[in-house]
Amino acid sequence: MNSTIILQIITLLLITAMPFILRIWISAKINNSVKHQYNKALEEIKTQNLLNLEEEKNSREVRLKSALIAELLAEWVSRPSDRRKLRTLTYQAFIWLPEQIASDLSEILAHEKGAKNIEQILIDIRKHLLGDSDTLKAESIISFGLTEKELTDIRINNPLS
Repeated sequence: MNSTIILQIITLLLITAMPFILRIWISAKINNSVKHQYNKALEEIKTQNLLNLEEEKNSREVRLKSALIAELLAEWVSRPSDRRKLRTLTYQAFIWLPEQIASDLSEILAHEKGAKNIEQILIDIRKHLLGDSDTLKAESIISFGLTEKELTDIRINNPLS
């Protein structure tokens, strides 16, 4: 008899405790599921933000390098009497340009026969910076000639040229 009473008490305790245990278990399961989904979404957002940041960084670097090359070529075409800026820009470009493009640029800057023209070197640099998917052609690039005033200034500042 004693054992049946104990068994009944245990059964009664289990029946009354079961809803509480079940509620706690379901609540923990839901909380863990929501937390997992939240963490997963948070990681996706972090990954996307890192990709966007890297893309922006690369875009900014391309713009800076492009501006440097444009300034270098514009300075070189104007044949300045003071060549400090031209030297600085040239050295900066040679630090990051790949070997073949740097060599081609050297030939242009040294006025070597058979050197590529400015438009072609710009296309080569574009392809280096933007990738091979860039389809701009050299003949699409507009290059303005020197004005009479610029030519006169060059003659005055560089009488030997």
